[in-house]
Amino acid sequence: MIHFQDISQEDKCYYQIVDPGIYVYFFENKTADITFSIETSHASVWIFGMYKGKENDHYSLSTKQLHKASNSSSHLILKSALEDNSKLIHNAIIRIEKNALKTNASLESKHLLLGKGAHAEAQPNLEILADDVCCSHAVTTSPIHPDSLFFLNTRGLSYEKAKKLLSKGFLNALQEKMNQILEKK
Repeated sequence: MIHFQDISQEDKCYYQIVDPGIYVYFFENKTADITFSIETSHASVWIFGMYKGKENDHYSLSTKQLHKASNSSSHLILKSALEDNSKLIHNAIIRIEKNALKTNASLESKHLLLGKGAHAEAQPNLEILADDVCCSHAVTTSPIHPDSLFFLNTRGLSYEKAKKLLSKGFLNALQEKMNQILEKK
């Protein structure tokens, strides 16, 4: 069974997974300190976060993926498209307890800077206290590649339209991945 929850507007910041199954969480433009505590075997947790920063928007996000049981997984995918002087700070930790053998956990944080004053900062951390686990993290922060803009300009799109199209495609990839998970039965 798949459990889906949009937590964008929730004040709750602690999610305890105690039953096996697939759990999908989504949030957009959320400033919070969020913990996902996986306390049962055979639970698969997917966390999708999306940020669209404009003007002087500032977001601060702290995420924790805590694995307390064996044979579980968690995957956090965060993407941001930041314009103007917007800013995102993301501190993340994956902690795998000593008895959480055969855990698979990942963290992916990707940021597209669309304005000269836009800023993204990500600090991923791993605390692995168990053997026989698979754990990874990846962070990228970059502006739109000039060749991509040039390509779209030569096809008749203005700089602004090209930037919006590339930004939309970047963020849509996150939604497509989430839809793939939700469509599994």
